[in-house]
Amino acid sequence: MDILTLNCGSSSVKYQVYDWDAKEVLASGIVERVTLGGSVISHKAKGKAEYVNEHECPTHTVAIELILETLAAVEMHAIELHAERGLALVREALTQPLGTDSAWLRA
Repeated sequence: MDILTLNCGSSSVKYQVYDWDAKEVLASGIVERVTLGGSVISHKAKGKAEYVNEHECPTHTVAIELILETLAAVEMHAIELHAERGLALVREALTQPLGTDSAWLRA
């Protein structure tokens, strides 16, 4: 099972993708300057060249969407298959307060 972790700061989003079964990091990166202008994503994936791309991210939602799109673009198949569902969950999570009994946690 692949697991995507996010660490959202005030102007950045860091992430890692773990292969739970193999106990290893498959990819990691950061979106810097979120909400500030001049945003850039730096992405490293196991066995692939580092990817850097400037992309305006006026909100954290846009930054997370960029992360999911980047993961899909570098052929992370498990992420790609679930990216659309992931984007929907991210949008829901970032647009309304959620409690621990929220339906999206059970999805």
